[in-house]
Amino acid sequence: MITLEETIQILTKDHNFREIIFGNHYSLDWPENPQFKHISFDSSDVDQDTLFFAKGATFKKEYLEQAIQKGLGFYVSQVDYGLAIPAIIVTDIKKAMSLITDTLKNNCICWHLQERRARLRRLILPTIF
Repeated sequence: MITLEETIQILTKDHNFREIIFGNHYSLDWPENPQFKHISFDSSDVDQDTLFFAKGATFKKEYLEQAIQKGLGFYVSQVDYGLAIPAIIVTDIKKAMSLITDTLKNNCICWHLQERRARLRRLILPTIF
């Protein structure tokens, strides 16, 4: 998982974060801190826990509209499509996607390792004592 705050920090550190746009409001932060369990650039593969990347020369606003109907709450883009959800605006969408994907992957690996260690402790410790 990765939070919105972590996402903004990573993009800011890389000088890639520009702003969050929602309606006619521009901001450098957000009052809530939602967690994203996965990322996608495919509008058919989204839900409320997805951070969506709008990328590509052939990307259409309709793809985002379809994703919003499935519960999408945020998207990352170089362009504000003026929709009913906040846009995290970046300078370089491909670099942003790479940075966030790496972080999300590392977070998942760490979480799985912690879970595995905890499971092993539950199995091994009772047999030692």
